[in-house]
Amino acid sequence: MFSSSRKSTSKRYLTFSAVFILLWQLIFPGAVWAGGLGQALGSPTTQKEPAVTLEKAISTVKDNFNIPQEYTKFSSGLNMDNQRQSWSLNWGPPDQQGGNFSAQVDVNTGEIMSMNNWKNNPQSGQTVQIPAIQESEAQDIAVKLVKNLASSKLAELQLMPMDDTNIPLVNYGPMGYTVHWQRLVNDIPFPNDGITVQVNTLDGEIMSYSMNWTPLTQIPAAKGVISASKAQDTFLNTPMLELQYFTPVPMRPLTSGEKPDVKLVYQMNNSYPSGAIDALTGEPIKADYGNYYGGKGGYAGMGSATTADQHSVAVTPAEQTEIDKSTQLISQDEAVAAVKRWVSIPDTLVLRGSSLGTGGISEDSRVWNLNWSGSESGSESGNKPESQPQYMSARVDAATGELLGFDMPYQVPGNDKPVIDSKQAQTIAEDFIKQIQPSHFQEIKLSDENNLMSKVYSNNGTQGFNYYRVVNGIPYRGNGINITVDSMSKEIISYNLSWANLEFPSVSGILDSKQVCTTLLKAEPLKLMYTQVYNPGQYDNPAEIHLVYQPMPVSGTSINSNILDAKTGEFLDGQGQPVSQMPRAYHFTDIGDNFAQKEIALLGQAGIFGEYQDSFHPDEQITVSSLLKAMLAVTNGYGTPAQTDEDIIKTAQQQGWLTEDMQPSATIDRENFTKLMIRYLKLESVAKLQDTYQAPYSDVDKDFIGYSALAHGIGMFNIEGGTFESGHIMTRSEAAYALVKALMFRP
Repeated sequence: MFSSSRKSTSKRYLTFSAVFILLWQLIFPGAVWAGGLGQALGSPTTQKEPAVTLEKAISTVKDNFNIPQEYTKFSSGLNMDNQRQSWSLNWGPPDQQGGNFSAQVDVNTGEIMSMNNWKNNPQSGQTVQIPAIQESEAQDIAVKLVKNLASSKLAELQLMPMDDTNIPLVNYGPMGYTVHWQRLVNDIPFPNDGITVQVNTLDGEIMSYSMNWTPLTQIPAAKGVISASKAQDTFLNTPMLELQYFTPVPMRPLTSGEKPDVKLVYQMNNSYPSGAIDALTGEPIKADYGNYYGGKGGYAGMGSATTADQHSVAVTPAEQTEIDKSTQLISQDEAVAAVKRWVSIPDTLVLRGSSLGTGGISEDSRVWNLNWSGSESGSESGNKPESQPQYMSARVDAATGELLGFDMPYQVPGNDKPVIDSKQAQTIAEDFIKQIQPSHFQEIKLSDENNLMSKVYSNNGTQGFNYYRVVNGIPYRGNGINITVDSMSKEIISYNLSWANLEFPSVSGILDSKQVCTTLLKAEPLKLMYTQVYNPGQYDNPAEIHLVYQPMPVSGTSINSNILDAKTGEFLDGQGQPVSQMPRAYHFTDIGDNFAQKEIALLGQAGIFGEYQDSFHPDEQITVSSLLKAMLAVTNGYGTPAQTDEDIIKTAQQQGWLTEDMQPSATIDRENFTKLMIRYLKLESVAKLQDTYQAPYSDVDKDFIGYSALAHGIGMFNIEGGTFESGHIMTRSEAAYALVKALMFRP
């Protein structure tokens, strides 16, 4: 146990969590790890009168963008960020409900650095949004804007191929095409800098504009550069990729009792997070810090505990399970006692709030969240010592009584020198872990990045330590212990345990790291580029510019991942799914003279009908499976994940689209196709009112008149003449045309 007393009475208290967040934002504003593509923040310069007035900044924005007339509320500010001062301009409606228009204007050059035009979507839920402009048109719009706003920089800009990202036809908000330019320095890419424009797919309006442009002073000349092959040899002979356990972000909420999936993967080593090789020295760029707190498990918002109702009301099995669990949980008093076992709660603090809810990695876990603050009576009487903590918080496992974490305020050191150094603080931290979690102490390792973080913390009178979990000798950064020691009082002021009961896969059958590195470099070859390298401890100076070889995805591919399955070598996304199976836009090359060219291109852009990649096969007869896949993709707003044909048929039946027995590989005639589309539009009950309609075609049966009339009104088919030809087998181009027409009427 340790004491929470304080000797100094002249210092102000801040919680560790709040200060850490502030420090992180100040020291690493958008910066990535050493070797990555980020910004370094210098110290604020002495403020002087802006060269560009607020009035001029407003005028510049209005000259280049259309600000909605209803945005009559305006505010401004003067910001300092990354050694650049800018006017911050904000327009919005009086009721603050209709959207927002904001811009940043450099106070010295008058350049517009960024613009964001957000419009509120009054409709709730998914809405159908058929793009009105094509990618090429969006690019033309963006090019015109950049020529107006950044003409002096065009010589240093390289227009990049547009992302192969699919544009869903059904989504929750406005979608945009992204057009990006990267900066060239000495004709070598400097990907950190550039211009990005986002163009609305519906009306071609500019949704956002962003220019990142670093003032360059000392730029290494591209002389004496090692060869790409030598850089690759260094990459392959350096532990750039590390074998790790990885928990993907679940694609859906976990059910009761279900455990998160754990995969064995190769990821960039925290010591070499960017995979960069210095192009002049041939040495890999080693990071001084990594994703600190990357292994920290947060906790979800808490709800009230379920309790039995006094009324005689039937409960569901799920509700009964929750009730049964609640009877096995510790009480609030027991939770407080669990905290006091390890932390002395000052007499000046009173328990002000508590909540019992879910928390941690496991959806089944229950956590007491406890919050203390200063005594109101002490405040009113003026007897509250300024040196005493005025608030603290703690988390306790409601099933086991295990202390999961706490945060205490700490003293800002001022001019006082720390009482202990980093090694002494580490001893204090580890002694505490040995006491509170003796078994876990044998399963953790201090993160490599702690060298830099100790400098960050020590500047504010604290020493922070991040330990990650090790299983079967393999790192699992999703679990661990974070702990912070006050260098003045020698006390622990913050502790956080993230530890889940998971099933870890065997390490047998994994690929060799060099095999995986070769796979990575094939998809993301090393490219010569300039990048910024952050220097720990030199916060008053901008980041150094280095010439490096760094892995970059091949243009036009959808690969943009540094996570590879350790057993298959496949690239994975954050949800643990193979990147190769993720939806992408398709640019069909065989639809040039087809009557449905526009509709087919639209669906390809949405990542639909990609069975033949960038070929469409317009005259091929469509199968039931292909049609249903397309319908599901449109409905979900994105391409469907890998499913068996049987699963697709089952889903279509559950949706009510398919009532007939059809084989996935079967073709489909025009009559059954029409019925499928009418059910898809939820209009079958209307279609069955056959006496309401006049037959639009001469060859349809009486019980099909309603279906054919609705199809005719929607313009579902490109039919010439007065016959429907119910038995006509639908082609892929006819199906694509009909699907887009139907989508416009979908509720």
